[in-house]
Order: sequence, then C-alpha cells, then structure tokens
Amino acid sequence: WPLISTLVPVTERVRFFPDVASLPLRPPAMLAKAAASLDVLSGGRVEVGLGAGAFWDAIVAMGGPRRTPGEAVRSVEEAIQAMRLVWSEERSVRFEGEVYTLKGLKPGPHPVHEIGIWVGAGGPRMLDLIGRLADGWVPSMGWATPDRLPEMHARIDGGAARAGRGPDEIRRVYNISGMI
Repeated sequence: WPLISTLVPVTERVRFFPDVASLPLRPPAMLAKAAASLDVLSGGRVEVGLGAGAFWDAIVAMGGPRRTPGEAVRSVEEAIQAMRLVWSEERSVRFEGEVYTLKGLKPGPHPVHEIGIWVGAGGPRMLDLIGRLADGWVPSMGWATPDRLPEMHARIDGGAARAGRGPDEIRRVYNISGMI
C-alpha cells in the first residue's frame, strides 16, 4: 500500500493492486478502506489482490495467526464478503463469520468504481472459491506451472458454474518470473 500510494499521484493510466495482500496480516475491513481511499485518489484505478497466507513461519513471526488450510479458505471467503460490505451503501455494517466480524462498522469512503477482488491461490477448495466469489485469479508460475493451468482453470470454471456465473466473469493474469 505505501508503494501504491506513492505511484498513484504520479501516474494517470496505470492500474494498481497488491499481488497479493496477506490476510493473516491485514484485516479485510482495513484493506477495504485503504483500497477505497486509493481508488478515490486514483480516479478508479485500484483493485485488491488477496492471499490466504503461505509463508506461515514468517506470518507467525510478525504476530499473525497460523491457519489450517480450511481456516485459510474460510478467511478468504469471509474477507471477500466483509470487504464488499465495507464498500456498500449501508449506513452500518454487521458481519458475523468464523474468522472475521464487523460490529456496526460505518462504511466509507466509497470507491469510485467497483473494485475487483483478485485471489492468488491454487488449492482445489480455493480455486472453487475463486470461481464462486472472486473477480480475478492471479497465480504465480512458481506454484501454478503451465502444465497445471488447464486443471486449475477447469476447477475455477466449475466453481463459477455452480454459483451461476460464467467462466468469463473471472479475469485471470499470470505472474511469471525470470532473469534479464
């Protein structure tokens, strides 16, 4: 977020999103408010990238929780729901989940555009969740190797179909790495 906030005022067309914000270290309500603020400042050029957590020893070392795979999936599902409530037109937001709770939160600022929520994850349950709830998928070549992509896309598409969504509703990008 600090890097994005320094780049927003010196650019005009570049779109931004963290790739990805680790939920165990960032409460979704705070992420939603930060994203909405930057969206306002940028004129609608901010999206959100979420991760359930992957480097658990580092997360615990920074004071975050170590989550089981099931807890990690639930945390992303609840975070997506909570963030969308924070961006809503409601006067007061309440959300009661297993991982996250909002108790009378006052929404705002309201984003300039509908902020997309992208998820960087590759497990079967998480891919299904992406198909059901997310706006985009942001895998990395290191763990989502090209040979695995067709199966992973199919799982996202299946989740989308079960939720009554078309596969084309989930945008997809691919993080690649290399050396120059």
